[in-house]
Amino acid sequence: MKKGIVLACCVMLLAGQLQSAEALDWNRRIGVDRMIDRTIDNTINRAVNKVEKQEKTRRVIFQNLPQSAAEIGPETDAQQVAAYTVAALARYETNPAEAIAMLNKLLGPRPVPKRDEQFLADRFRGRQYLMRSYFMGATPANNYQPDMPYTVEIKTNAYTYQEEGYARFLISCGGADSPRPMTVRQKASTGEWFLWDYKGLLSGIQTPAADDPWA
Repeated sequence: MKKGIVLACCVMLLAGQLQSAEALDWNRRIGVDRMIDRTIDNTINRAVNKVEKQEKTRRVIFQNLPQSAAEIGPETDAQQVAAYTVAALARYETNPAEAIAMLNKLLGPRPVPKRDEQFLADRFRGRQYLMRSYFMGATPANNYQPDMPYTVEIKTNAYTYQEEGYARFLISCGGADSPRPMTVRQKASTGEWFLWDYKGLLSGIQTPAADDPWA
């Protein structure tokens, strides 16, 4: 009888120790998970802070928008080339052929291929106002009528010049919730910057009030 009682007590004691060990192990796991979560949060916050601290904005002003390829060209100023790109694409609204000629000038040794001419036609069909949204003051509410003089806002951050020989800019857009990307590339032998990728600027934007039945 006594042996049975002693054995039962030992079993209960052992069970209690196992439960305590499991509880301790569970608490440790929770602690580790929380520590991992804090580490991830801190890493993300540091990355965001790094980008925000290095984010800069430049405004390029045009008293009059360039109307032909003769008025623009590659530059040693990469952000000026970005602004010229916006102006060249804006020309498409009134003169598609001249806009393509301007793009060819900016693209340099890599002109607009025929398939991209069709791409441009598709993007602007029924959306002639598209590129006006990249000039300050233009919003859906005012049917994308920009303020004068024409101003292009170009943003840079920690990743703009991350890849040698390339610059990826973000262009403010009055018809979108966030700026749109574009890329220029530098020619090593001359230091000039040429347009490399502009298609991010041709994404859809909010419908202007005049065309919006719900406005």
